[in-house]
Amino acid sequence: MTSSWDLEGPPEAPAAVRRARRRPPAWVIAVVVAVIVVGGAVVWGLSSRGPDAREVAERYVAALRDGDVAELRAVTGASVEDPAIQAFAQADGYLDGLTLDAVETADDRGTLRATVTVEGEEHTIESPMERTDGVWRVGDLVSVTVTPSIGDAFAIGSLTFPSDETLRLYPARYEATSLPAEILDGSATITPLPGADPAAVTIEQTFRDDARDVVQERVDAHVADCAAATDAIPEACGIVVPWPADLRELRQVAMTVDRVPQVEIDTEQMTFAATGGAVTATVSGLAHDGSEQTFTYRADEWSLRGTMGFAGDQLVLSVF
Repeated sequence: MTSSWDLEGPPEAPAAVRRARRRPPAWVIAVVVAVIVVGGAVVWGLSSRGPDAREVAERYVAALRDGDVAELRAVTGASVEDPAIQAFAQADGYLDGLTLDAVETADDRGTLRATVTVEGEEHTIESPMERTDGVWRVGDLVSVTVTPSIGDAFAIGSLTFPSDETLRLYPARYEATSLPAEILDGSATITPLPGADPAAVTIEQTFRDDARDVVQERVDAHVADCAAATDAIPEACGIVVPWPADLRELRQVAMTVDRVPQVEIDTEQMTFAATGGAVTATVSGLAHDGSEQTFTYRADEWSLRGTMGFAGDQLVLSVF
């Protein structure tokens, strides 16, 4: 005979002796959450760190070698408006064969060393590196002084620089050209290298063959301004009209250029002379007897003389 106990299994234990399932204490949960959060922060910190110093140095050297403006900005932190970046983008050539030799770091500072051959001579480049907020930056601008022998400014590509300003350039090969280009000729090559002697370059300039024509155009424009006078004899026009001998009061002037003076320039003395012109001046006003009168005066040897100079990238003529 089988009992009901055998059929239904052992009897249920009394409620008083049941072992309840325990929940972990709150502090255990807090510790686990803290570990997860801290672990996540560690992972994020590791993944957000920038490239190491060696990698940044390699990218910098490659940018200088290939003329890669975007990469150069990335490893130096320079803005697109930076004149040094703009000049680098318009360089005449780059450092072909530039090779990274070593990278030395100590804490958040470092130095990269590279070599390049320029015009058959080997040069060693040393550039400082610095780590800020976990990111390595590299790049040493080189000071360059450019002195034009005649003018007051020069150009690198489409950029204009005054002659009295010290440039700060990235290593590359630059062509400094004369300004104003329509009147001055001459250029100089600049290859600034970190760790090398400070670059000082002179642009040996000469006047272009058509410089006289440029000055003639400026004189022609000045002559036109002189002829536009209506109520007074124009100054700095080489015109002397003896109207006080005939008029007590000058009221109107009409200038007529019969022949434009022709220019010759003296590039040694930086002067010009425009001669052989002819001009007629018709003046009206109150005569000495109180009547309205008109008189005509003519100069058959009209001339203008003056000096030539430069202000920035502009030719400046000053008429005596």
